[in-house]
Amino acid sequence: MEQQKFRTSFGLIRRLLIVFTTGFPDQNFLGAFYIPFLLQSISPKFRKNLALNLLFISPHYYGTLPPNIRRQDFIEAEHQGMLLSRESMIERKVKPHLNQNMIVLDHGCGPGYLASAVSRYCNRVIAVDISSGVIACAKAINGKPNIEYITESGTHLSQVENSSIDLIYSFAVMQHVTDDVCQQILQEFFRVLKPQGKIICEFVVDLQNTGNASINKQILNPFVKKIKERYILRVLGRPFPKIEKFILDSGLEIAKVTANKFDPGEEKSKDAELYYTFVLTKP
Repeated sequence: MEQQKFRTSFGLIRRLLIVFTTGFPDQNFLGAFYIPFLLQSISPKFRKNLALNLLFISPHYYGTLPPNIRRQDFIEAEHQGMLLSRESMIERKVKPHLNQNMIVLDHGCGPGYLASAVSRYCNRVIAVDISSGVIACAKAINGKPNIEYITESGTHLSQVENSSIDLIYSFAVMQHVTDDVCQQILQEFFRVLKPQGKIICEFVVDLQNTGNASINKQILNPFVKKIKERYILRVLGRPFPKIEKFILDSGLEIAKVTANKFDPGEEKSKDAELYYTFVLTKP
């Protein structure tokens, strides 16, 4: 009973921390202005540990603390699991398209686990995220000499030059943004990608063709809906014809579409069959 009370209280504290650490616009987890300053002000000896604990606050990265496990042990286990799973993802989905001369863009890089894995197989990685706090965490946890972490406040990749990128990958991004933002992202990809360059990105496909359906439950109360949109991670599915139109309208072409596969023992969500990886090209 006491343990249950503790976990309930801890869950409430975590929700409050999500509120206090989320920046603007909505869904900018760990985007609060003070987080980079907090990480920079602490001794380098403790910076990585603080960054890992900050990531635990966000709904994006680590799971829910299970019973009978110390929080710090759980965070370290999640960190090690992320290193292994992201390395596996890169091996399967991105490495076959890489060479050592490439400049690669990691769009929606989060704490840099994918960028760290990719950095071994290319010349340079430009890793972009809207959250200044998560970028600060990425530098502390997954900093590498050939990774440049940058914060972009909107859909425009203002720090990336036209036709300067050989390959772009973007996982766990498109399903979290609205249609307008999705189209703007694809247009920016076209702008920064070199001719014959490739994009590897993930979409949630709405197999029922019900339109822009949210996997999250719909909420009618406008106040609750606003809170949900700001602080609870949204997941949006789109019918394939809509995704195809967005891609073609941006000037890109679809080279390949595959349903996501999972390694043995890798946790598979109930919606996993909806996730598809698209390989796009710029003519």
